[in-house]
Amino acid sequence: MSDLELRHVESELEITACYPVTVLLRPHLGSADELVARITRQRDAGYRLLALLRAGTPVALAGYRFEENLIHGKFVYVDDLLTAADERRGGLGCSMRSR
Repeated sequence: MSDLELRHVESELEITACYPVTVLLRPHLGSADELVARITRQRDAGYRLLALLRAGTPVALAGYRFEENLIHGKFVYVDDLLTAADERRGGLGCSMRSR
C-alpha cells in the first residue's frame, strides 16, 4: 500500500480526474463538467473531497463536510464514500483510516 497517496482534491483538473470513480455510485451525473460545477457549488457549504491516489489516479474518494447542530454538536458528515470497481475489497478503507 506504499504506492498510495491521500490528498484533498482542489483544482478543476483534479475533480475531473475523479469523475470515473464518482459516476459508479452517482450515475445521474452526466459529465465531468457537471461534477466540477456541483463540487464547486458545494464548497460554499464546506464540502471537501479527499482522494486516495494510486500512481496519480483516484481509486477511492470521500466527500465530507464539518457540521454542527444542537443535537450532536460538532461532527463530520460523509456525503460520498466511493471506490473504483477494480479496487474494491482491497483494504483501501483501512489504508485511509491509518494515515
